[in-house]
Amino acid sequence: MGLSKVVAKPLAKAGRKAISRAPHAAARTSFKRYAGAVGKMGRDVLHVAGPQGMRVRRVSDKILRGAAPKNAKQFSRLVKFHKVTRIVSLLDKTNPKEIGLIRLERKLAREMNVQIRFVSMPFGVDPPKASIARFLKTVSSKGPGKTFIHCRLGRDRTGTMVAIYRMAREGVGPRKALAEMKAFGYNPAREPFLAYLGKFVQKFGALLR
Repeated sequence: MGLSKVVAKPLAKAGRKAISRAPHAAARTSFKRYAGAVGKMGRDVLHVAGPQGMRVRRVSDKILRGAAPKNAKQFSRLVKFHKVTRIVSLLDKTNPKEIGLIRLERKLAREMNVQIRFVSMPFGVDPPKASIARFLKTVSSKGPGKTFIHCRLGRDRTGTMVAIYRMAREGVGPRKALAEMKAFGYNPAREPFLAYLGKFVQKFGALLR
């Protein structure tokens, strides 16, 4: 038996154990410790369960997040390995860079019998109210299997909408929601242009209180 097979099961078991130890209920801990716990959870899911070439990470037992599948193999991996039955795509249908991905995703979803909902999220503007309402309604509705949320990179727009869901539906405060965004890749220090997303999350969270 090859070395990869010998270590695969222990790694998978360790990953599942790490996930169970870092639930989002950890919001009671400090900001620094919470961000560290969420970040570690994301790395574990990426290392143990992520399809090659994709970042697939866990939001909850029924919700996953990540980058857009780039081909049929990655899409199939989501369906068969991660048990995804519904996809919420945040790709922007007015962005030339994303139109091809939207067409591919629509075609693959039809072929593999996966429910898909498009919630267009353009860059450079706050999330539209209609998009937020559609997103929350879709993600909150119950159904079999898991829901996969993504934009193109699975980082900034995805992080923003997941933060909105966590604050609106699970009672997480804006500080914790922003910590999660950063733990899963959002970094306005690296890309100052994206600072508006973090500000929106803080503003949205403040309005809920």
